[in-house]
Amino acid sequence: YGGLHFDASYKQFDFSVFLYGSYGNDIFNYAKRNLETFDFAAGVGIQNIGVEYYNNYWKPDRPTNEYPRLLAYDQVGNNRPSDAYVEDGSYLRLKNLQIGYTLPTTISDKIHSSKIRVFIAGQNLVTLTKYSGLDPEIGDQGGVTGSGIDVGSYPTSRYYSLVLNVAF
Repeated sequence: YGGLHFDASYKQFDFSVFLYGSYGNDIFNYAKRNLETFDFAAGVGIQNIGVEYYNNYWKPDRPTNEYPRLLAYDQVGNNRPSDAYVEDGSYLRLKNLQIGYTLPTTISDKIHSSKIRVFIAGQNLVTLTKYSGLDPEIGDQGGVTGSGIDVGSYPTSRYYSLVLNVAF
């Protein structure tokens, strides 16, 4: 885990960026495992089968380690949790970005203010990852903190702000 914070300013403009990331961790994509199961008892069933899965599932003439053999009521356990659902959880995220402008004092003096600053900000704007789940920053899910198991919680929200800061 690591981060990089950078601030810069030029005349009345200022800029701030915070990057955060993780490298070398694995995530068990349990949500993907549940969505790809064809065990009717699991509640998903064959009616939800995807075209890609159907065209690429394991058969003796086309062995694959990506999709298990297609069976209703999977008696042999082809869809049990396995390392086929373990993925690289490395990522780099643009956590915070802020671009601001401080108005000249000639303008702020007119309203008896010491400083007027306008800025736009964004949080969680971009995430670079090869992880196929919703969010590689899985955190605490289902009471299992730091377990590396993605049970399908909501991804991190993206926020945008336009702010007027007036100091008196």
